[in-house]
Amino acid sequence: ECYKLLASYPDASLREAVEYYISRKAQYAAAPAVADGVEQIVSELTGKRGQRTVDNLRWYWRKFAADFGSRGFTEIEADQITAWLDRTASHPTTRHNYRRAVVHLFNTAITKKWCVENPAAKSRKDDSLPPEPEVFTVAELTSVLTHADDYGLLPYIVLGTFCGIRVSELTRLEWSKINLVERTVTIEATTTKTKTRRVVTLNDTAVTWLTPHVQKSGDVVQALGLREQLHKLRTAAGLKHWPINVMRHSFGSYALSAWHDVARVSYQMGNSPQICKRHYEQIVTKSAAAAFWALRPAADADGKIVPMQKAVNA
Repeated sequence: ECYKLLASYPDASLREAVEYYISRKAQYAAAPAVADGVEQIVSELTGKRGQRTVDNLRWYWRKFAADFGSRGFTEIEADQITAWLDRTASHPTTRHNYRRAVVHLFNTAITKKWCVENPAAKSRKDDSLPPEPEVFTVAELTSVLTHADDYGLLPYIVLGTFCGIRVSELTRLEWSKINLVERTVTIEATTTKTKTRRVVTLNDTAVTWLTPHVQKSGDVVQALGLREQLHKLRTAAGLKHWPINVMRHSFGSYALSAWHDVARVSYQMGNSPQICKRHYEQIVTKSAAAAFWALRPAADADGKIVPMQKAVNA
């Protein structure tokens, strides 16, 4: 009966069929289904990786498990993952992020001996050109900074937009790491994406905005409820949407336009010079960059930070 089943595959032997079954099915019979595997991995990562990283991975993996959760890791093919990516994420950047997360999931499954190969790594990549980074216009940033303090977010916005510090780094940054005298922000290796310590320089614009708000200790921003506070700020500032990594992209674009120093900008951001140049060169005009770095708060009669002096609309 087995030979009859193989009759349509003249180049396959019964031994090859059995070995294939063992490698793809029997050997991993005790491995969990994808949905259960996802929850197990997320549980193991909690406390070992940054909470934002864990939350992002959980989001992507649960979306994947919604369609493939009942299957074993050995039962999913590359073309099935490609089709899933195509229908799940139409935007190139979103699709890339989904694919990267699923590749990570299968790599972890391999280390746990739940499967022997990574079909996600063989899935089709999107060759579309990535969209240009979205940045704040000077007028938009003026409005954001005007309302940021109302939601306890001014230091967060300033450090992200005028210093290029990652959101994941900001949510774990303490005031004790900010030295206004030396004009530095120390980003410890445990909080950086690259696991490498770096010391960010505070420029004149950042120092001016930060000075009235510096504290001796505590978190720079409260991570709990941050998403809700940002939504309120966006609404108050009159922004229709808050682009992904808009603060960091704004810094890279305006800094490179004004400073003409790829090495300096890339170090501040913790990026490679190649990535910095490719993503941020010639995104904004020189006049817009000049207006961006000239933004300053204006004090009212009570000494409270209020809307800035009128900026050039960029």
